[in-house]
Amino acid sequence: DISLSKYGDAQTEDQLDQFFGFIVSQVNSYFNLYDINQFRKKLNDAADKFDTLPIRDTDDMQGKIATIGQLLIGLQANAARSDLRNLDIKTPFGKLQIGNGITLDLDTSVIYQSPTGLFERKILLADL
Repeated sequence: DISLSKYGDAQTEDQLDQFFGFIVSQVNSYFNLYDINQFRKKLNDAADKFDTLPIRDTDDMQGKIATIGQLLIGLQANAARSDLRNLDIKTPFGKLQIGNGITLDLDTSVIYQSPTGLFERKILLADL
């Protein structure tokens, strides 16, 4: 739990670093499609860069809190893209576009999940 009154203390910074690491580990485990534009590799390489960011935005740099927000925007299942240039990711994060189209494996599934995450239904693309 990151409280707004704790901005700037070492515990908050450590929590933000852990949260970034958790997001990256989830991307590594579940976001195979993010190999397009090498997003997974770039995120893994960006951990050291993230550690050097300030907690809050400065005049010339986006901070850790805003960076995590941008990261979550880019990971949503919609057309939104985000700016992670402060992590040396030049391509708009979440832009999964290939000139010839995206190739999916036969075992690829479409997962329908309720907003709460309590209900989930998986359908293989081969079954559609």
